[in-house]
Amino acid sequence: MQRVITYIRERDRKLITSLLRLRGCAKLNLLMRTCTVFGGALFTVGAVVVLLFVTEGRGKQASMVAAAALAGSFLLVQWIKRMVKRFRPYLVMAEIKLLGTPLKDHSFPSGHTTSIFSIVTAFVITFPTLAVWCYALATLVAVSRIYLGFHYPTDVLAGIIIGVGFSIGSHAALHAWLL
Repeated sequence: MQRVITYIRERDRKLITSLLRLRGCAKLNLLMRTCTVFGGALFTVGAVVVLLFVTEGRGKQASMVAAAALAGSFLLVQWIKRMVKRFRPYLVMAEIKLLGTPLKDHSFPSGHTTSIFSIVTAFVITFPTLAVWCYALATLVAVSRIYLGFHYPTDVLAGIIIGVGFSIGSHAALHAWLL
């Protein structure tokens, strides 16, 4: 088991180091700083609350799924962060210069990634034609978390799995029980 963990940590470090080589481009730095906001609590919670009030029909159903997935996945992410206690890459790897404000919580899994994937998946399930745009945005948020130095690739991968999983589960539960 230790060999697997060591292998994953080495891959994480190599992927981060490769991505950091792109930081010389000011426009890319600005794009990543902008994209990361779409996974933050202010945007994700705010967007879901607004959508709950302004949508009707299938849009309202997708908003309800997004709200349930966002709430459930948030609780799981916070529990995992407290259990795993993985230090953020900028605290461990000297070569990483953080592009943003340091955070006080742990790294694994990525909350921003979990949040955006839980929301976009809810809408993609209901409106499949949105898939390319929704997942493009969510992927940019996920990559931005690594690029800015906040997360390892495995943090982001776990966030994707949790976000998508909670959204699918919330969709199934809400449609079976309420809708």
